[in-house]
Amino acid sequence: MTQRIRMALAAAVVAMTVSYSVTAVFGNENRGQRQRFEMIDLGTLGGTFTQPVDINDRGDITGYSGDMDDTPRPFLWTHGQMIDLRSPNMREGYGLGINAHGQVLGFFARVTNGESAGFVWHDGTFTELSTLGGYTLPSPYPHAINDRGQVVADSATADGVSHAVVWKDGRLTELGMLPGGTYSSPSIINNRGQIAGVGDTGSNDPHGFLWNRGAMIDLGTLGGPRGEVRALNDSGQVIGTRVTTAGEDRAFLWENGTMIDLWTLAGNSHAVAINRLGQVLVNVQNPDNSFRAFLWENGSTTDLGTLPGNTSSGGSALNDRGQVVGYSTTTNGLSSARAFLWESGSMTALPGTGPSYASKVNARGEIVGWTYNGLDEQRGVLWTHRGFRQDGDR
Repeated sequence: MTQRIRMALAAAVVAMTVSYSVTAVFGNENRGQRQRFEMIDLGTLGGTFTQPVDINDRGDITGYSGDMDDTPRPFLWTHGQMIDLRSPNMREGYGLGINAHGQVLGFFARVTNGESAGFVWHDGTFTELSTLGGYTLPSPYPHAINDRGQVVADSATADGVSHAVVWKDGRLTELGMLPGGTYSSPSIINNRGQIAGVGDTGSNDPHGFLWNRGAMIDLGTLGGPRGEVRALNDSGQVIGTRVTTAGEDRAFLWENGTMIDLWTLAGNSHAVAINRLGQVLVNVQNPDNSFRAFLWENGSTTDLGTLPGNTSSGGSALNDRGQVVGYSTTTNGLSSARAFLWESGSMTALPGTGPSYASKVNARGEIVGWTYNGLDEQRGVLWTHRGFRQDGDR
């Protein structure tokens, strides 16, 4: 990423929101529908960059943005305004996720000693997770929050061993480990309180796990250190990536005790997202190093294609309507990336002022991501149907 350029009058643009009216094809082009996109610049906290990370179904957004010194600060963007979530003891911080009720999960470094901690912010109250229950939540960070306000995180013991924990209303519960295991680390929690993550069974190979009602279920070996558990839906279906004996990365779906390969052709594959219908977004790196986004459903895969003139595409998020967002690019990589929305077999370019990337999409089809302006500054943006969203719309 190129060096960010500081703005001399950064204080004048704190939490400024700018609207662009841009016409683009939207939806199923076969129906001849043309609608307008509105691209909303989320503004900054006085600096030159904003990185949105998550959006809920109300359209609330969290992430991090540079202050006047370009120090990252967590934010909540709601009703057209960007709110700085910093606390007095925060040196720098990051918003990581937001649930349906506007609870923001984040991670920050303390001013006093530089140590890291997790936090939950809600309705003006900043709660530091690291001081609760006698545990500490050190680097890297807490992982996810569900709509019940439950947080999953790593908690290190005195000897530095990672233990998976769940936090709720100031109380931490340790999830335990797989039989024979020496560590456990959670990745995601669904709205039923089921938790998926990675642990071991006494060997060097990581295993996936699903924690449900006090029991930790072994999903099987992930094959090596690159293996990961990525996502979990409310039906208890788990997706991730495992490493084969040949050293290839393979996207998988686990359900009801069975691990299913989602890609059996040449190339490395990575599972990215799963929705309530069991559709899975998969990114594949081909042997020629090009890459492509696919949608897997009931044993069949759909190639999402690319935007005209491009050779590669990567998916980043999938909603329950089957809409996929991500980026399409050429062999020049991310420097030529263009954000896209794919639905019903058609890929549509989202408007941008430079290279752009779409990172999340909510149930209403609102999309967040970023683009670069004429000063090569990264700007967080919200893409909506023009006329669909009004400031304060709920």
